[in-house]
Amino acid sequence: MRDRPNPFRPGAGLDPPYLAGREKELDMFDGVLESGRAGNMKNVLLYGLRGVGKTVLLGRFASVCRNRMFLPVPERVYGPGDSDPAQFASGLKHALRASIERPPNTGAAKGGLRTDGGRLELPAAKMPGQAHEPPHDRGDQGPLKDHLADYLAESWRIIKGLGYAGVVFLLDEFQTVGGAKDKRGTLGDFLAAVNEVQRRECRYSLVLSGLPALARNVKNSRPHAERMFNLTEVT
Repeated sequence: MRDRPNPFRPGAGLDPPYLAGREKELDMFDGVLESGRAGNMKNVLLYGLRGVGKTVLLGRFASVCRNRMFLPVPERVYGPGDSDPAQFASGLKHALRASIERPPNTGAAKGGLRTDGGRLELPAAKMPGQAHEPPHDRGDQGPLKDHLADYLAESWRIIKGLGYAGVVFLLDEFQTVGGAKDKRGTLGDFLAAVNEVQRRECRYSLVLSGLPALARNVKNSRPHAERMFNLTEVT
């Protein structure tokens, strides 16, 4: 008797030949993209124990994005060092740049940022402490929120011009990002920045993935932050 191919492939984050039993999550993500195409940006929080398939789901979400004219940003796997505001902003900037410079498989401008023989540049990520940085005074969320919001808003102008319907950040191991200090933290500022640019009609969506502690961290990061998300437990 011939052995049948086994659709299961053990290993951390490896994409199986056949993704079984994830119709609910894929349907949910399809709704996120459809809503985003209409300008109503939604966010997802995936949480569950290690080994249940969260990273595999993020990889499948990235493929769905590419087929639907959304720009996926799947480059970053986060760690405790990303609680530092400067490291977090730098990592986010480089992840966005790497994704936008990857040649798209359909629709958007060929060659990433190269158009008409020139090169469009994403805005520089100015960080607290730089002499040329304009002052910010927008309440208790701190300057990281303001810098990220301005950076994402200006980047969206470029990405939209390349023909994308929206951007989806697919961020793994995000329970490691915190940085709370004096009731402020990197996670809270990041969520506040995304909330602000979504209000500015910049089409960014978040998919944050991590251990069950992620849901608690988001809730504690800033008032009512959990209301930004569709909480989805992966089992």
